[in-house]
Amino acid sequence: MSDTIEQTVAEVNRKVKAHFIEVNKRIVSRLSPEGLIAREAWLKRKQEMDERRANCRQFEFRKQIHSQLYNRLHRALKGKSNVGSMKKNLGCTMKEFMEHIVGLFQPGMSWKNWGKWHLDHIQPLYSFDLADPEQLARAAHYTNIRPLWAAENLARPKPRRLRVRIP
Repeated sequence: MSDTIEQTVAEVNRKVKAHFIEVNKRIVSRLSPEGLIAREAWLKRKQEMDERRANCRQFEFRKQIHSQLYNRLHRALKGKSNVGSMKKNLGCTMKEFMEHIVGLFQPGMSWKNWGKWHLDHIQPLYSFDLADPEQLARAAHYTNIRPLWAAENLARPKPRRLRVRIP
């Protein structure tokens, strides 16, 4: 019975689409030359707006993942969260991660002056497709994180807004 319903719905959809196309053709054929030019301009703007919206959705998704990674790591370092998921993301325990960071400290760095230095991603998160689990694992891996003086980190060029083409 469900096949019959699906076939009926598909047939109705085809008829509605055909009717819409026919009505639209009649409307367009009655447009003046100025109206046709305006319609073409509107279609072009609509396509650009659709692309811009798609880019924004993709950017917001990546920004959300980036924020979650950052917050999870900092909460785990301060002992305020379950470190199970961070262990999976980092590829090591929190103790091993902290030892790794201490091993990379520059002269004058310590956990006591954390804030004067940042945890920096060697390969920036924006260069990864964080929706891809393999790339997310590489981005969050402890070997991609290092301590860097705050002034030096803030001086690094940052993208203003990431533009992503969605296939």
